[in-house]
Amino acid sequence: MVRKRIQQPEMYTTYLLKPGQTLKNTKVSERIRALVVTKDTFQRFVDYTTEEDRLAAQQEKEAAKIAALKKATYEKSKTWESTIENIKMRQREELLSKKQKEEEKRKVFVKEMAEKKVAERAEVVQQARRLLQQKKPLCRQINRALLVSECLRELDAQVALQKTIRAMDKEQDEKYANSIKTDIAKYEEQKKQEMEEETKKTMDYRIALKKQIEENERDNKLKATEELEAEKRDQTNIIQDMQLMKKKEMQDILNKKKRLQQFFKKAMEEKKRLELELQHNEELEDQTIEVYREAKDRIQKIHKSLALKKKEEKARQKQIIEKQYVSLDKVRDAKEQEILEKAVEEKKAIEVEKQKAQKEREEKMRALIEEYRLHDAAIKTKQRQEEKELRAWEMMQRFKRDEYNKQIDLEERKQQWQQKLEYGNELQKDIEEKQMDKEREKEVLEVEATKAAIDKANQRILFYSDEVLEESKGVRPLYPIIKAIEDIKKEMGLAPKKKLEESIVEEEERPKRKYRTRRRCNCPKSVAADQIYYLQ
Repeated sequence: MVRKRIQQPEMYTTYLLKPGQTLKNTKVSERIRALVVTKDTFQRFVDYTTEEDRLAAQQEKEAAKIAALKKATYEKSKTWESTIENIKMRQREELLSKKQKEEEKRKVFVKEMAEKKVAERAEVVQQARRLLQQKKPLCRQINRALLVSECLRELDAQVALQKTIRAMDKEQDEKYANSIKTDIAKYEEQKKQEMEEETKKTMDYRIALKKQIEENERDNKLKATEELEAEKRDQTNIIQDMQLMKKKEMQDILNKKKRLQQFFKKAMEEKKRLELELQHNEELEDQTIEVYREAKDRIQKIHKSLALKKKEEKARQKQIIEKQYVSLDKVRDAKEQEILEKAVEEKKAIEVEKQKAQKEREEKMRALIEEYRLHDAAIKTKQRQEEKELRAWEMMQRFKRDEYNKQIDLEERKQQWQQKLEYGNELQKDIEEKQMDKEREKEVLEVEATKAAIDKANQRILFYSDEVLEESKGVRPLYPIIKAIEDIKKEMGLAPKKKLEESIVEEEERPKRKYRTRRRCNCPKSVAADQIYYLQ
């Protein structure tokens, strides 16, 4: 018989007793527990606790391996041209070199532009100085002389041009005469051809007109016959229409007569009926009056019978009453009759009075209305007149106020202006005094400076005159320019150099022109002296 093996768990706890301790003599809280595990389970616990460190070490090993591989590949691919790093390096170097070249070009361009601007500014300043110098009186005198010489040159050119123009005009006149002759011959031939064509056209037109006239005559005849037939038909239709209209009018007249007869008959019958009704009504009224009378008589009889009965019953009383008073019925009737008559008379009198009162009231109302209307019109006219007067008064007051305000404003302005003038005069005096002091100081201080400036300006003017003279040699007459230079030197107080003048006159003598009497040299294209500019 096989004995079963008792399987113990892989991990369990036990009490760890020290020497001399037993389970009985030690408390449970004082007992030390021990965990009993196998090697495999213990190793699993250890691995679980140290798993993060182990994974980190493993990752470090892998990273070191990858870094070593990368380093090895980098060392091997250093010399390769197709690698990304080498391509990027080359691109970076190219960009840097390109930027350096562009920067150098930009610096060169900026330097050139700065030099160009400096040169342009210097040229502009020089031109401005030259223009300012040319605007001075002495330079203007030179410019006027230059203008005169230019006008003389232009006049010579115009004379030569007029000669050439005259020759060209003669040639053109001859050409024009020849062209006119050829045009006249062509025109005559064209006119002959047109006349022949017109004669042909007129002949064709005459033939066509004859044909058209014949056709029109035929058409007119046909139209005339058709119109006659149509007129005949229209006349027959008109006659028939007239007959029908007459018949219709006769029928309408007969119908009207019949209607009138019927109307008169009805009117007669209606009149008879109304007369019968009136007679019947009158008879009925008579009958009612008779019935009323009979009824009244009966009532009176009944009253009398009743009165008799009462009298019989009360004989003594009635006898006394009859002696003293009239019977009550008679008195009542008389009273009623009197009351009715009085009422009728009073009513008539009241109506008459009412009519009179109405008439008086109407007349009073008319008079009151008329009076009110007149009064209202008078009040309105008075109000209008018052308003008109008030407006006129207001206008006058406004005008007077405006005049007064204007006068006051004018006086105030005059006073202010006078004060300003006085203050301005005082300021002007102070300014003039200060200016005089400054001018005296300047005159004292700037005498030498002005002399130097005048000498420099004279030198510039002389240099400008020499430039103009050199420029005009061989281009235009020099006599006006030389004359102007001599006048300028006289004004400056400088003696002219005779040798220079003789040498210039020898080179080009003064032009002598023979003009007719009363001839003036006018330049057609005159230019102002301050607008002349000479290129260097």
